[in-house]
Amino acid sequence: MLMAVGRKRGLTNTISFVGQDIPHYEPLIKELRTDGIDVALHDVVHDNQIAFLTPEEIIERLKVVNRFREQYDIRGFRSPSWYVSPSLWKALDSLHFIYDMSALDTWSIFSKEENYGVRTFFPFMVQSLTIIPNTIPFELPWYLGYSVNQTFDFWKPKFDFIAQSGGLIMFNAHPDRWFCGNVQAIRQLEQCLDYILANYSPALMSARNVAQHTQQMLSAGALLKLSDAPLIYTTNHPMGHESEQV
Repeated sequence: MLMAVGRKRGLTNTISFVGQDIPHYEPLIKELRTDGIDVALHDVVHDNQIAFLTPEEIIERLKVVNRFREQYDIRGFRSPSWYVSPSLWKALDSLHFIYDMSALDTWSIFSKEENYGVRTFFPFMVQSLTIIPNTIPFELPWYLGYSVNQTFDFWKPKFDFIAQSGGLIMFNAHPDRWFCGNVQAIRQLEQCLDYILANYSPALMSARNVAQHTQQMLSAGALLKLSDAPLIYTTNHPMGHESEQV
């Protein structure tokens, strides 16, 4: 359903898979890669732990999917539940991932006092890794008490603000039926996409294309590369980790 929405509008989706599920989805992944659709890794297991490990532990954790990464040219990553850390980015860079989509531009759902996120809707570099902030976590309004039919109205002001500033509008949506895998949610998604396409004539890129463009800007001297991760916040982990500012 989500694929059809993208194809109809000339969009190139990036699909993330949990590593332990890749063997089950290999026929689909082969089809996606044949169609030029990028495939990213959504950790090995969806346990929300990876961002809280050391770089060495993360590298060891991801070894089990090395064969699939090479076979399907998987160079993108998205951490479960938006948990990010400098350790995660260091490990991904060491493993030659090209881009990471784990960070949100802003995220106030954990605390009313702190606004978590990287505080930008422009891609940036940390070492050789392109960080692509997710600016439209599409299902967020539903967690905040809005109905599905209010989704477009919730996001429209942000579409306008980002587009008028020349930033990146990046959607994240899930195919599960209780997320975007139902007719009502798809209609809202289509309304959002059609509004953006009709009003702003955006450059349409996959996540890999965004990363490649960002690398080109860096090579041309039009972008600064960070030697370390920017100020972000590591939130309370459901398994009991302490909060820490990094």
